Amino acid sequence: MRSPVTAIRFAGPLAVLVGLYFALRRAEQSTFATDFGDLLASAPRWAVTTAVGFCQLGFLVPVVLGFVGQVALRRFARVGRMFLAAIVCVAGLVVLQRLVGSSALPLVPRRHPGGQAVGAFGQSGYGIGAAFPTTVDLAVIAAWLTMDRSHWSGRWRHIGRLVLVLGIAAQLGVSLANPARILTALTMAAAATALVQLVLGVPNTRPRALTVGSMLERLGHDLSSVELIGRFRHFAAFRVRLAGGGELFVKVVGRESWAALLPVRLYQLARFRDIGQDRPFQSLRSVVEHEALSALKAHADGVPTARLTVVTEFPPDAMMMAFEARARCRLRDLEPERRTPELLRSVWAIVARLQQSHTVHRRLNADSLLVDDDGDVVLVDFGAASLGVVGPALSTDVAEVLAATAAPLGPGPAVAAAVAGVGPAAVAAALPRLQPLALTPPTRAAIKAAGCLDDLRAEVERVTGAPPSPIAELERVKARTVVTLAMAGVALWTLIPQLVGMGTVWGELRRADWRWSAAALVLSALTYVGAAVSLDGSLPERLPLAPNIGIHLATSFVAVAAPGGALALTTRFLQKRGIDTPAAVAAVGVDLVAGGIVHLTLLALFLGLAGTSGLETFELPSFSIVGWVAAAAVVTALIGVTLPWSRRQLRTRVVPAARRSLANVAEIARQPSTMIELFGGSLAITLGYLLALEVSVTAFGAGPAFTSVAIVYLVGNAISSVAPTPGGIGAVEATLIAGLTSAGMPSTTAVAAVILFRLATFWIPLLPGWGAFTVMQHSGSL
Repeated sequence: MRSPVTAIRFAGPLAVLVGLYFALRRAEQSTFATDFGDLLASAPRWAVTTAVGFCQLGFLVPVVLGFVGQVALRRFARVGRMFLAAIVCVAGLVVLQRLVGSSALPLVPRRHPGGQAVGAFGQSGYGIGAAFPTTVDLAVIAAWLTMDRSHWSGRWRHIGRLVLVLGIAAQLGVSLANPARILTALTMAAAATALVQLVLGVPNTRPRALTVGSMLERLGHDLSSVELIGRFRHFAAFRVRLAGGGELFVKVVGRESWAALLPVRLYQLARFRDIGQDRPFQSLRSVVEHEALSALKAHADGVPTARLTVVTEFPPDAMMMAFEARARCRLRDLEPERRTPELLRSVWAIVARLQQSHTVHRRLNADSLLVDDDGDVVLVDFGAASLGVVGPALSTDVAEVLAATAAPLGPGPAVAAAVAGVGPAAVAAALPRLQPLALTPPTRAAIKAAGCLDDLRAEVERVTGAPPSPIAELERVKARTVVTLAMAGVALWTLIPQLVGMGTVWGELRRADWRWSAAALVLSALTYVGAAVSLDGSLPERLPLAPNIGIHLATSFVAVAAPGGALALTTRFLQKRGIDTPAAVAAVGVDLVAGGIVHLTLLALFLGLAGTSGLETFELPSFSIVGWVAAAAVVTALIGVTLPWSRRQLRTRVVPAARRSLANVAEIARQPSTMIELFGGSLAITLGYLLALEVSVTAFGAGPAFTSVAIVYLVGNAISSVAPTPGGIGAVEATLIAGLTSAGMPSTTAVAAVILFRLATFWIPLLPGWGAFTVMQHSGSL
């Protein structure tokens, strides 16, 4: 079978190999061999030789015997996988050796020109007189052991680890190998094994009905039949019928499926507070025992739940739980006519019992509630439950059931049932958790489809008399913050090489003519007037000038604080002016298209003025890179067309917006004054920034020709506009510096000119942009 854990096991060694690459590049300066050789020389030679020889034999003999045993037992498929992993491992080592050099990563013993290996008996002179194990030997045998260990029992796995430790000690003693080299061999073996398993799959360890039945019979149960119900996200489920009547529901949780959820658990722990999972690396046994304890505690507290009868290990790497069961269906799958008021009262009675016992289920949705033929409801799946909870987290289940019932019933009946079930105080306390982040995905999807979450909060406030309360802060770090920090890191990584020698740059900045700097600020301010005129020209209606300029100032701040938020803010501004959403979106689209047309027209004009040498002032990507990018774009478009989700988005969002934009363009084209505003404003924006770069260059004395500066700005802005960083931080600076330097400007002066340009057009406008954003929020314009 193929498991997502294998991909994780492949990605991990790859990341380690990247770090080892840099470590091996510095391996020639390492004094480890000399220091370790002196340490061994301080001990009696016979003792060191005996110890090294024992490690060599202890590494070699078990491997040879194991390999011969595999062949004798005709396990040729396993042997073939071992050989394939060894081949991939050796190929990876050869490639890495080419990158770092043979002296940093010798795969075989180095020899004198006369053919003798270094040392009397191999590389160090210790051991049984052979250079075994070399780096290749260690890597190949490690790949063999790692590939075949999935078939071993726990005892043999411990023996395999011991054999590998002996191999590491043997190579240290024989070759005085740098630890980075040994770690490289082991990591390459792990990566090669994971790659082969990723392609060919791993042994299927999923439990089968026969194995489950045998395990239960060993525990004293007399069975009639065992049936696989299904495989869920992290467990397999079985229905077991007992010979004396009755049924068991059996869950088998495997280590592979549990390990596959580790990235999700780490992400949740890093991003969210109070998720009920504070130990992502806990063992599978701990997780199952916690679920068992929570289920037993709920049963003892009178919560209607299935009684736990079995908790046991399930070989080779799983745990099994069995619950008493009978014919039930999930509440989600229940027929509408069976969803009676009595059923709703039963659900709230379960919530009330959990509240009294200070237990939080955390998954109390329609998938965890089961209903039998008599209409009795039981609660299952306590894997995420928390015991002994006090404080705001105790309201989690109340908020979950409120939202889950409000989606089909409406806010009024849902709140009335909640107040009757747990009381107004508990319902009011759930207000801060009536938010999407506090709900499970099924409930979140249902409440979003119903569109009644705000109405539900209002109804809770009205019925309980609770004052409006802010939603609970459940996020440690917002996803947007993580993305912004990551993009800022990329920006700094791009920008730092351009800022080497900042001491000289500050000297350049001190000698700048600040009159030209003031001119750059004025030109930057004029671009906001041009943006206001252009937006006004994208609409048949007129917009007042002052708020129009204010919204563009505000977008200069929002574009940094929330990447992509500038377009949304402009659309919101137009909506507040009484323009319907499709028209507002279309106007923003028309404005962007006009700006693109003006930009390309000016680029063609200046390239024509500069002649064939125009492009030489800027280092453009090679045709091969452009071809690869174009091919990637085509493949992405083809994949997007084949996916139902992307086709639906294209059909429901992109195509209607494009048609509305074209209709707006046709309407604007019939009004010459509006066309002049639209394209004249866009021209003012581009020329304002272009001239701001020109005066920033002029502030340091004579610079490249105006046509060269114009081409640098136009081409550089086009390249950096696709940068995923807020405001193009890093990408803009890097491209403009590279362009001015290519145009003949000294690198230090180019850096100073670009810093001056970005101060005038990006950094300084942030403060008035924040002020405009705040004022427009308070005035109701946003």
